[in-house]
Amino acid sequence: MDRKIVCYGDSNTYGYNPKNLLGGRLPENQRWGGILNETPGFCAAEYGFNGRQIPTADAEFRALELLLRAEAPFDCLAVMLGSNDALFMPAATPQAVAGRMENFLTRVRRFPELAGALILLIAPPRAALAGMSWRCGIIAKLGGEYEALAARFGADYLAAGELPLAFDGIHLAPEGHRRLAEKVETRLELIFSDL
Repeated sequence: MDRKIVCYGDSNTYGYNPKNLLGGRLPENQRWGGILNETPGFCAAEYGFNGRQIPTADAEFRALELLLRAEAPFDCLAVMLGSNDALFMPAATPQAVAGRMENFLTRVRRFPELAGALILLIAPPRAALAGMSWRCGIIAKLGGEYEALAARFGADYLAAGELPLAFDGIHLAPEGHRRLAEKVETRLELIFSDL
């Protein structure tokens, strides 16, 4: 039986293609969630949204719970968020972004839809935005913060790390999606083999 993975994230889960000025999306077989969906043993539901930050508002959590209820039962919620928070939060720091993620994990853990499911917390890929080196530095430091959070919450952890990016320095290139899919697949196989 396939393991069902709900992939929840921002434009790098959506598969945004910056070459398309109208906000185009990479084909399913070039997005990390879509690639995972084609991998034997897995079934992925992609819920990426361009510009999404870590949810903080009640309405965002209600929408997420409805989404998870529609997808239940599932085996894993894979969350990759934090890049937009690092880029747009006033006075952002790695600790401030991690604080948002801590609140997110605290609230999501209470959802009955997650009973029996795992959470895979993915630190987003490193960015290389021109003129925004300190914001990119925040993204790069989320790995350590997220790893500690995952340990505290009993979640699993994966660092996307350095992956091939599109020309804009923030969105994954198709090769970046492929490599991330391989990392996620390897991590999930290890996680589920231990159950």
